Amino acid sequence: MSKVLFLTHPTVGHLNSLLTIALKMRENGHDIQFIVPGSNLADPRIKMFKVFYNGKIVPVKIRSQGIEIHLLFPPLPYIYLAALIPTKKRFEETVTAIQFFSSGIKSFTRRINRLVKKLKPDMIVSDFFFYSAPLVAELNNLPYIAIYHSGLPFGGKGVPPFGSGLPVSTQDTHPKRIFREKEQELSKRLITTVNRARKAFSLEPINYDLLKMPHSPWLNLVVTHEAIDIPRYHLGPSTVYVGPIFMNMGINRSSFPYDDLREDKYKIYVSLGTVFNDKPEIYQNIIRALQENPHYQIIVSAGGAYDKVSREHYNSNVMLFQSVPQAELLNRIELVVSHGGNNTLNETLYYGKPVIVLPVGGEQHDNASRIEFHGLGYRIDMALLSAGTLCNAVEGLRKDKELNQRLKKASHQLMESDGATASVSLIEWVMENKKPFTKKRELPLTITRDSLPLYLQD
Repeated sequence: MSKVLFLTHPTVGHLNSLLTIALKMRENGHDIQFIVPGSNLADPRIKMFKVFYNGKIVPVKIRSQGIEIHLLFPPLPYIYLAALIPTKKRFEETVTAIQFFSSGIKSFTRRINRLVKKLKPDMIVSDFFFYSAPLVAELNNLPYIAIYHSGLPFGGKGVPPFGSGLPVSTQDTHPKRIFREKEQELSKRLITTVNRARKAFSLEPINYDLLKMPHSPWLNLVVTHEAIDIPRYHLGPSTVYVGPIFMNMGINRSSFPYDDLREDKYKIYVSLGTVFNDKPEIYQNIIRALQENPHYQIIVSAGGAYDKVSREHYNSNVMLFQSVPQAELLNRIELVVSHGGNNTLNETLYYGKPVIVLPVGGEQHDNASRIEFHGLGYRIDMALLSAGTLCNAVEGLRKDKELNQRLKKASHQLMESDGATASVSLIEWVMENKKPFTKKRELPLTITRDSLPLYLQD
């Protein structure tokens, strides 16, 4: 079988899909190894600098699966920008994140190239934001697979500029023009940064929009479903949607008190990811607003904010946890209040549940716009969050008679796909055929379980 090298930044959300694909490939007999920026010296208790926290946590998650990992100590600009990201909001966070992902390209390329010479892999599979990956692949004439965790960066009719959080609309509004100019400037800077690194390694410059278009000539896998995305263009024949990829990260299912869930209550699950770990007051405000309705039961996964949130006394209809088996729980509740991360939204819609998105980062604002575009939930920007707006949103979704039909349709479409199996099958197709994947024009953009064999026909 083949040796496959996986590259990812130390971000948990981007790791999940890659790690699930890697584990499935290992089951098929392939030799799997990871390269991740990080350090064994990183202390996961230093959460004020997420690059140090994730620089330890991400490798631990990979090693816990028995996978060999090679750590690359990150350059100083990489560390600085990682620490800066949590201080930014909306589009400025997007700008800083792109600067972070594209920093240290020459250093990473040089060191990864040395590892490739030593390890002699047959293929590279990488997070699409790991901009050194295509350079290393070209230098070594290796197939390179890019994994996109959503279609958000890609353009399309009515699609707002990436990271703007504007609603989906074909109207050419003043805010859209302003953000479009900012997006174009960000794209130009990214291309300049990448081409500077390419020149250092005697590679030809790129002349396409690296931010807005899939960048692997071999295969680009988008791990969501077009049914819950906005129609995109300029994707090219080597790009397909494979459906969501889910991974249970070790939560003990048996420890959750499922018997305490009330059948006679409208159950609301609150999960705000890691972005609110240092803002327990947000959790507390949500709980205070919802607990006053005796017809609700509120299940809260407070994460890193649990210790502070749990100091307050709440009504008996509140269940508070540090973490929960989310995938199993979603099938037993009626509504989700979320920050709008890709993984949580995919899981929520997979189980056909409506969602209220409280976005903070650029990706989350865009996801909130996507949810409203499809009529699968509401968004409430943090500046507008109050007990009144939240309770009105809950009741609005609760009483929407047409909502369930839209959710059932989206859930059915998501359940028809198998992101992990489709991804591995296509990656192995590229391995075996030693040429780029090309989707036949007559085939849909999203692969289902039943249609997968059609995409594998040469």
